[in-house]
Amino acid sequence: MFFFDFICLKMPIDFDYDGLDVDLRELDELEDYISEGDVDTDRVFELEEGAEKDLSHNYDCVVVIDKVPKVPEEKLEKLTGVLRKLTGKVGQVQEDGLYLPVNDEGKTQGFCFVAFEEPPMAQNAIKTLNGFKFDKAHTFEVFSYRDLQRYGEWPEEYKEPERKEFEPSQNLRSWLLHPALRDQYVLRHGPNTEIYWCEGMVMKAQGTIAYDGERERQNGKTWCEMYTAWSPKGSYLATFHLQGIALWGGEKFEKLRRFAHKEVQHIEFSPNEKFLVTWNGKDDGRDPRSLIVWDIATGREMRAFKVNKQPNGDHAEWPVMKWSPDDKYFARQIVNGISVFDSSTMALAGGKVLKAKGIQRFEWSKSDALIAYWAPEVDNLPARVVLVDPATRTEVRAKNLFNVREVKLHWQDSGDFLCAQVLRHTKSGKTTYTNFEVFRMRDPNIPNEMLEIKDAVEHFSWEPSRARFGVIHGNNQHRLSVSFYTMGKVVNGDKLEKLYSIEGKSVSSLIWSPAGNAVVLAGKGINCEFEFWDVDENVCTAEVAHFMCNEMLWDPSGRMFATVVTLPIFGNVAALSASESGFNIWNFQGELLTKSRIENFYQFAWRPRPKSLLTKDEENKVQRSIKSYMARYSKEDEVRKKRLEAAANKEKIETLSEFRDLVARRKESAAQQNAMRKELGLLVEEEDVGYTIVEEEEEIVISERVEPFF
Repeated sequence: MFFFDFICLKMPIDFDYDGLDVDLRELDELEDYISEGDVDTDRVFELEEGAEKDLSHNYDCVVVIDKVPKVPEEKLEKLTGVLRKLTGKVGQVQEDGLYLPVNDEGKTQGFCFVAFEEPPMAQNAIKTLNGFKFDKAHTFEVFSYRDLQRYGEWPEEYKEPERKEFEPSQNLRSWLLHPALRDQYVLRHGPNTEIYWCEGMVMKAQGTIAYDGERERQNGKTWCEMYTAWSPKGSYLATFHLQGIALWGGEKFEKLRRFAHKEVQHIEFSPNEKFLVTWNGKDDGRDPRSLIVWDIATGREMRAFKVNKQPNGDHAEWPVMKWSPDDKYFARQIVNGISVFDSSTMALAGGKVLKAKGIQRFEWSKSDALIAYWAPEVDNLPARVVLVDPATRTEVRAKNLFNVREVKLHWQDSGDFLCAQVLRHTKSGKTTYTNFEVFRMRDPNIPNEMLEIKDAVEHFSWEPSRARFGVIHGNNQHRLSVSFYTMGKVVNGDKLEKLYSIEGKSVSSLIWSPAGNAVVLAGKGINCEFEFWDVDENVCTAEVAHFMCNEMLWDPSGRMFATVVTLPIFGNVAALSASESGFNIWNFQGELLTKSRIENFYQFAWRPRPKSLLTKDEENKVQRSIKSYMARYSKEDEVRKKRLEAAANKEKIETLSEFRDLVARRKESAAQQNAMRKELGLLVEEEDVGYTIVEEEEEIVISERVEPFF
């Protein structure tokens, strides 16, 4: 009996792969365990009978692959060649680094040893090949040789582990319990990272500090070396460091996790905050750990990927991986397909790539596990917009299009509608126009409606959680039109209908409030003018400007709007931008609440809130009772405002009283010193010099105008 059977070894499968995201097509035609194609016929080991092979003095480089096909001696060379090709794709194997033990009859025993050049390659092999389906009857189980030693030395007698005292985990939603229901925002400036409570619309005051990294400063550490990022539901704050990413959370913002990834430049959380993706920006296809998927709960590295440039030679676009709304899948685009991975196994869903010939871009639905992608016209075949279910690999809906130059896909945030913005050209190809193909996702057979706009389209965006959208269009960049449309009801809705247009606007984007209705028309140029617009009432509530503004963000409630002037942490900074760095906060009607100018200001970011747990009926009930809630919270805000003013006034009065006491003491001291000087003859009395002070007034007419009398 072999040692594996003797210790009853059954390694846990951490990554139950059904496939690899590498080109293994030459292995797909396995028949009777062995490929009929060309293989490496060189014997890996030529062992003398009874000899032992020392694979490596560093056992961290060695992995064991179990569940390998058991083949007779005449097929050993072919199996060795196939395994060498397979393992060579995940790391560099040492010379004579593949060993398949055989029994007395010359038949392989169903496992092999592989020695890689470096330990990270062995770890990558474990993550990549563990659970790999070699053929219909064999799925690999891969583990480290160190684990084999550890299980071999396992004590025969059971020893009960020590019980640790229960330590409650951090409340990652603690900020939602604020009695005044305040939102938070993070600031990065100079060496400082600070989190503030926003004081709301009534106070019109600067925020109050929630945490500013005092604990880290006392320990001689830097809380954040570069930028920060909030998770989608606001549970975590990620800070960027040269060695990787740190996650913070809880009421006191304690460190929860660290993810070691040197020179990381981009991160993305999965929508439900289960996973984190980090990327170091390398896209030359050489770094096997360029992009890493992490499990947030455990901090464990789940899988690493190489990143390649786009087929046209352009740099890879971020995000490289895109997540389904339920965290079940993540996917990336490849040539003529989409690699869709199952997050539970980190393997290709279905064991193979989702074919999509000519694919240019894809987007996940915001609410369902559906993928929308488009492909251009090829070989007299029309361009297509396709909806596909990655679980069943079936096309749910497809739309053929002709004379297409480009398509942009816009999902509504509730997933009720998909808009394909299609830039088309005439048959001559000299002029272009835009069609909007809007798909009704909740209706049977997913019907679509078409809207045509002859003007050049500058911008399109859906209103959050509603069936309306806005379009900026026109041929004169300084006099554009802003048009609003509605899709009617979500299910069995009316025909797409235009609400109204606003003419003659020099704007570049529409920034919708998360609460809907309110929208900011953001202008162009260095002056950065804004218009706050009430879409329901078709009225502009305010026109404002923020010189040099380069970022605009709504708070999660949709009540406040921040305009920001930030500077890059690295690189040259224009003197004009540096003098204007800081942020303004406005209410949804365009009234200025607070204004802050901060030197070396790098980042402003609102803390997101999780999605409301209220049902539609409950939300409608709140809307109907909004006046009573407004009265209650307005009263609380007024009380809080008076307390803040009283505290501020008390501080001013105390400061003024201290100043007056100081002046009185200084006067008394000066009088005593003058008396002493006078007794000593050191004080000379001022004589009357006999001058007279004369005050004169002179009136000068600056302008004069005669008004008619009525």
